[in-house]
Amino acid sequence: MILLYSNNEQVALDADMRIIQSIPELQSTQYDHVYGSYLFHYTGVVYDFYGNVILKNAYTPQRNDTFWFEKDQGDYTPMVAVSKTSDYPVRRNYEGTYFNIKTGKIVSDYNYSSVSNFWNGLACVYQEEDFNRRLKVINEKGVAIVDFYYDGITLERTLWDKYGIPVDAMYSNGVILQNSDYYFYDFSNVTSDDIGSQESIETCYDNDSNIRAEKVETPDEKFRFSGLDCDFTLPEEIPVIGGGQVKIDFSKLPVSIERSGNVIRIGFGILQTENDESQNLFDSKTWDKLKTSAEKMQSNATNGIDAFNDAKDFGCVSMPMSKKVKTNVTGYVEGTLKNGKFTDNVTGRFVFQISASVKKQWQTAIVSVPVVFSASGEVSGTASFAVGLDWDNAKITLEGDQSIELTLPKVKLSAGVGIAYVANVSVYGQCENILEITSSQDSTNKEDARIRDYIDGEIGVSASLLLASYEKTLIKAKRKVVYDSKNGMITSNMQNKMAAPDEEDYKIQRDYVSDMTGWQTDNKESSGETADIQILQQNVYNDAKSQIVCTDNGIKVMTFITDVPERTTGNHTAVAYSIYDDTTDTWSKPLLVEDDGTADMLPQLATDGKAIYLTWVNTNRDDFTATTSVDEMAKTCEISVAEFDTAKKCFKNITRLTNDTYADINPSLVVEDGKAYVSWITNMDSDVIQLSGENIVKYASNVKGEWDSDIYETLDKPITDVQIGILQNDVAVAYLVDNDEDMTTTDDTKLFVGNVEGAAEEIIADKQGIQSVQFIKLEGQDVLGFSANDGFYYTQDTKMYTCLFEKEEQSNIRYNCISGKTSDLLLCSEAGEKGVDIRGYLYKDGKLSKEIPITNQDKYIKEPNGFYQDGEFYVVFTRSTADICDTEMMSSTDICTMHFKEYEDLKIDNLSVDEETVAPGQKGSLQVDVINQGLKEQKDFIIRVMNANEELGSYTYSELLPAGETKRIDIQFDIPEDFSAGTKISCIVEQKGDDNNTNNTLEQIVGRTNLSLDVIEKENAYDETEGILYVKNPSGYAANAVLKVYESGKNGKLLQEKSLGVIQPGEIQRIKYSADELDDLAAKSGTLYFEVACDEKETFLSDNYGYLMAGQGSDDDDDWDVSPSPTASSTPNPVSTSLPSATRKPSETPKPTDKQNPTIPPTNKPTVQPTKRPNHNKPVVKAPAKVRGVKVKNLKGRKMKVSWSWDITDGYQIQYAMNRKFTKKKKTVTLNSWMSKKTFKHLKKKKTYYVRVRAFRKSGSVKKYGKWSAVKKIKIKK
Repeated sequence: MILLYSNNEQVALDADMRIIQSIPELQSTQYDHVYGSYLFHYTGVVYDFYGNVILKNAYTPQRNDTFWFEKDQGDYTPMVAVSKTSDYPVRRNYEGTYFNIKTGKIVSDYNYSSVSNFWNGLACVYQEEDFNRRLKVINEKGVAIVDFYYDGITLERTLWDKYGIPVDAMYSNGVILQNSDYYFYDFSNVTSDDIGSQESIETCYDNDSNIRAEKVETPDEKFRFSGLDCDFTLPEEIPVIGGGQVKIDFSKLPVSIERSGNVIRIGFGILQTENDESQNLFDSKTWDKLKTSAEKMQSNATNGIDAFNDAKDFGCVSMPMSKKVKTNVTGYVEGTLKNGKFTDNVTGRFVFQISASVKKQWQTAIVSVPVVFSASGEVSGTASFAVGLDWDNAKITLEGDQSIELTLPKVKLSAGVGIAYVANVSVYGQCENILEITSSQDSTNKEDARIRDYIDGEIGVSASLLLASYEKTLIKAKRKVVYDSKNGMITSNMQNKMAAPDEEDYKIQRDYVSDMTGWQTDNKESSGETADIQILQQNVYNDAKSQIVCTDNGIKVMTFITDVPERTTGNHTAVAYSIYDDTTDTWSKPLLVEDDGTADMLPQLATDGKAIYLTWVNTNRDDFTATTSVDEMAKTCEISVAEFDTAKKCFKNITRLTNDTYADINPSLVVEDGKAYVSWITNMDSDVIQLSGENIVKYASNVKGEWDSDIYETLDKPITDVQIGILQNDVAVAYLVDNDEDMTTTDDTKLFVGNVEGAAEEIIADKQGIQSVQFIKLEGQDVLGFSANDGFYYTQDTKMYTCLFEKEEQSNIRYNCISGKTSDLLLCSEAGEKGVDIRGYLYKDGKLSKEIPITNQDKYIKEPNGFYQDGEFYVVFTRSTADICDTEMMSSTDICTMHFKEYEDLKIDNLSVDEETVAPGQKGSLQVDVINQGLKEQKDFIIRVMNANEELGSYTYSELLPAGETKRIDIQFDIPEDFSAGTKISCIVEQKGDDNNTNNTLEQIVGRTNLSLDVIEKENAYDETEGILYVKNPSGYAANAVLKVYESGKNGKLLQEKSLGVIQPGEIQRIKYSADELDDLAAKSGTLYFEVACDEKETFLSDNYGYLMAGQGSDDDDDWDVSPSPTASSTPNPVSTSLPSATRKPSETPKPTDKQNPTIPPTNKPTVQPTKRPNHNKPVVKAPAKVRGVKVKNLKGRKMKVSWSWDITDGYQIQYAMNRKFTKKKKTVTLNSWMSKKTFKHLKKKKTYYVRVRAFRKSGSVKKYGKWSAVKKIKIKK
């Protein structure tokens, strides 16, 4: 509607610019108004846009002060204030009411002598009736929310009836009253639950939740966790982890304590600076975030650590194999005060996540001398405790019957390196060190939480020494206790099984031969990853040492040690070979390299791409028996070598390089330019275990067409390993020497390297524990690799060395390096989740990728090796199973192979949907991990979020994701309007060329409701506690809610249960409990526990409850000089607004004018309810202690901040003045008991102020002050 005025005509036009004929002639803009959808005509009639009469005589016509329009109203409230038509003379200027421009109705029939505009659904009105006068706050329905009654005498002394209530008098939590001056009255603490609109409830919630809270200093003693701290060392006899420390210590954990009214909240793991209010525990968002973060951590480790993990470096958890475990901590405690004391009625939860992955070397005397294993310790888990508070003793206690278990750590072992590679050592099984913490509700001493440490699992080892073998169980434990906090260390449950075996313990065992299968060409099974495993033969000789090579023209040859069933025991092993058929994708039936009736061992196969050679240990006797000793057999060990005939596909030119009565062992082989070089160790005492006596490094070559051998080095110290290979374009020999001649130590090993034509020199003298020496190629360059105590290294020139794996990642492992098309692939066997698997690492441009799983199964893989040819990797390995019994172990071995291309494999993992974002018609949010488990870099892949066949959202990852890397991706998706609760969605990663689609999808059921409850403690005009409850549903799904009230706590007596009906998404319900209602409920304990619940499954439950202390009044003092309100208020800050003069304090009397009487005496308070003041006796009150820790700081802007050490008391008093005697310009301020700091403004620059603080206690009207603190002096400089 448009009002058009001219000199001749005044008309109303509709939206089509046509005159609305039914509306009479207008007068002027002074008397005619358009508001909302209505025309207020000067005659007192209201018309709509079509000219229909809505109301007649609705307001006083032809008055200049008919309307008061709300500033910036928009569409928030439909109310317009108008002066109402009256049947009798207006006694004071006019009578007002409100017209609802949405309904076209007058709000009420009351005659208001003065009105304000609506603000947040509320307005202030002044009503003068025949026998009383009232000041009211009404809602949009005209219902009085606040009704202040004044008798006639008092009212006559005010100016409100003359000047009226300003149009902009209403603010979010109070009203500006116009008297001789302006005055702010705060009514937020007495508003009832009868609020008309949802917007008004939200505003009320903002006001109510704005509770002032002060940070509380902890007692002198740091808070500690009773029953949670522990520190002990595991018995030495436990394999791998024996002697390791188990420790939990949270003494450095930050604790933030805040109090508001009778409620104290404690947050763990929150780092808060002195001026930081961003993590105020009485901010509902902060508190809910803290509690829900603890709940997230409890249920999902990935989701929980994003919030409040500032304390991740403060929790101390140590486990065997690692002195420091990464720890993320969060937690909370909430409870109430009664008579200044913290009650036993508390609720709390303490959650910490631990994660660590460490790899170390572990040695055992399985073959009389140290054999070193690669041991990995892993821990990843969450411990969640229900906790309580012992305030007086500064302890966080475990509550109730609960039992928590932590694995510190889970131990997995990989194959070890034996002496001189004579002894092939394998390890099987896993074990866990379990820490159990239990507490009991019946315990009278809450420090009696019991801590026990268990060993659970099984570990067995096997060692083959020449043809003999030895197997034993190291651990066979079913939750065996090794530590108990009640009884201390317990060692009797763990037997020391680490003693070295005697030589007679090694037996030539052949039980497997009856179960050995024939050669198989079609027995395939899944590897658990991309490629399949081909099982070639089952139940074979345990130390088969299978190897494969390939020539440049594609001839693929495999060799291994096989058992010849027809031979007698002791002479039963022989080297066999097989040829690969590309057309049928099969390996041929194996043949013997040399069937001479003697035992063969330790083969080595090599090629330079043209020629293939084989070397092995061949005994020179064929009359051994099952009882032949290791020493006797060692004297017969010789070195043989053979060349492969690529034309005839068989081995030829079999040559025995030695023929003596000494132990010739550990052959090594390299082929260069079609010629072969072999090295080995000769022990003159034939001592293959201790290597005592004289040890000689020998080598031989056929460079001149005939085999020619020579001595390279002779030492009287043990030579534990020798290898031959290419380094700096020459054939080189590398060997290890036990420098102190004590085989029980390993740190003294020396590495020597030299050209075969020259002498060897020691290199890498600064590294300790050197072992696993091997010649390999990295990106086409010949290098020498070795492991040390702090990692795996390689050198190209023997002068400089580079770290390939750091200690915590890898050491003590031999790698088979395969040169691929675009990068090198390093293969090794490592402990997996259930067994020992093949792991790969890509090496490209001098950088090593993260681990790539090649297999994932429950058996034990050893010595994977292979080659790359025509776009595919070919790998062969042995795979074993083990049956670990109490005293002995039995194992069986298969020969397996697999081949695969440089495959692509993206895996999706750890899907986490943010349930708080799931609502119909909204944007949902999720996180998901995408792992590149393939052998190629990936980019431009798509992650789709699907609901059945409907796509809800997608994300294209356009950056580079290297092999082995994981990327956590955030995705937003659209949620349909008809998206129901409990709907299954899926997250799918798509990439062209992905060779494994079995791991591309994850599903999750989403869509839950979520109720939350805020319990706010407030005080009425008589210092009585009232409760304001807000039940919110921030989720996208309705919930049929029930409110329950318990005595004391969750486990207390149910006092009340009321249905709240269906709470819609986004809805807030406000529930008020009067002081009388709370007193009736809390007749016994004084503490009430409120809980909201529903039948539907909720996202979080930690925000569904709250405490309230009833029937006792607040422990706080109500003498706030910072509050201008005549009523005690939980939100005493005046609303910031532009006023003609300063806000008046309640203790001041307004300045009288010559026309009016003085204002209301400050002793008169508005009547809210006809409740009688409670009677208080006047007992003797003990004075509080002297306040300590007073600090004064000058802040910018002529401000002074005073802080002190908080203590349990009833309030504080601060004085400051301009002289030490406190007689000049003295100011005194009284503060509530929860405060421990106060900032003073508008001080004089360059002046010196003196400050002192004291505490007081009170009971009823009796108040007792403590001594003043030490006087602090400060000069205002800024």
